[in-house]
Amino acid sequence: MDEIKKNEFKKADDESFDEYMIRIGNACSERKLTWDQAAVVLNEATNSNFGECAYRKKYKSWKAGYDYALEHMCRDTVADELQRLKIEQVKMRDERAATNKVYRDIARAESIKELITSAVAPYDKNDFLNIVQYEGSGHDVIVCLSDLHTGAGIDSAWNKFDKEILKARLESYVAQVFNIVERHAAEKIHVLLLGDLINGHIHINTRIQNNENSIEQVMTAAELVSNFVAELYEVCQHIDVYSVSGNHSRVFPNKDEQVAGDELEELIPFYMKARLQNLAGIEVKTGKLDPTFGGFKARNSLVMYAHGDKDSPANVVEHLTMMVKQPIDLVFLGHRHTNGMTTVHGTKVIESGCVCGTDSYAVGIRKNDIPQQAVAVIADDGLTCLYDVKLEKPAKIVI
Repeated sequence: MDEIKKNEFKKADDESFDEYMIRIGNACSERKLTWDQAAVVLNEATNSNFGECAYRKKYKSWKAGYDYALEHMCRDTVADELQRLKIEQVKMRDERAATNKVYRDIARAESIKELITSAVAPYDKNDFLNIVQYEGSGHDVIVCLSDLHTGAGIDSAWNKFDKEILKARLESYVAQVFNIVERHAAEKIHVLLLGDLINGHIHINTRIQNNENSIEQVMTAAELVSNFVAELYEVCQHIDVYSVSGNHSRVFPNKDEQVAGDELEELIPFYMKARLQNLAGIEVKTGKLDPTFGGFKARNSLVMYAHGDKDSPANVVEHLTMMVKQPIDLVFLGHRHTNGMTTVHGTKVIESGCVCGTDSYAVGIRKNDIPQQAVAVIADDGLTCLYDVKLEKPAKIVI
């Protein structure tokens, strides 16, 4: 072997013998050296006297192990990648199925709304001839309807509640709203349906208490609320109806599985729209900012409303102001089953109670919910009066 080739294949100072032998063996595989020449440079580097056969066998053993490891490593990598791709494929299939379900549900909901619109018999406008009109008073009235819990059956020391009692309490409410509207000569009524109009089936307690299934609850609530608004028409012919769904009308008991806007209560405004269509001046608003909250102008005030399960009186002003990017004058909430008012950053937060009264859940957390609703009177300069309307006297507890 010439000196040039010897220098090319000389062992480097930082090279171990195994690394050196593998480099020389690779050179033999690439036919840059013969194994006889490899034995010469390897023996010189280690001051040994082995034949080419010893080095060739050692390199061959190493090469076989290397190739085996490389093959299986690649095979494992490919297998892992195939497994990952299969998982992604399943995910995509699940997402596609979920998306298709949403589309089917939307189509089904639209079909139900169309069926309701075509099947519901509207009120006859000739039944509303003895009506009263007020003009020029400068007042609007905001009437809350929150937490009816239609379908619940309650019989306890604190409360009795069923469909007939619900009707009676709504009749009491209408009569008291009549007095308020007449007292202030209201020019317009804004009716806020603040959610939980039905009891639903989200908790074991609610399923035990229910006298009607969820669909029956929706139909009963829709007819009762339509009647409520139709009766108000006798004292005011300018009525806007706004609505938001509560947590009790969700389709799935697990709130994390619920899609916003997929609540059963979303059908009620469409029923009302069909039922009240002949009464000119009543407008049932079916479009809102979001399924969970909405807003409108009453006189000069910006009014926002929500059910209250996603907000508290302490944070709702901040939350909704951030959402609409403008100052809010009034916020109306339901959900907590008691009337109340607080002021947060200059904004009045008004809570409306419940129509159902104390149920087993309230007893469990030591709350006695009197059936009550909130009615607000609005002038050009804002809130002028707030009524705490009690629908029934508190029950006397016999011990």
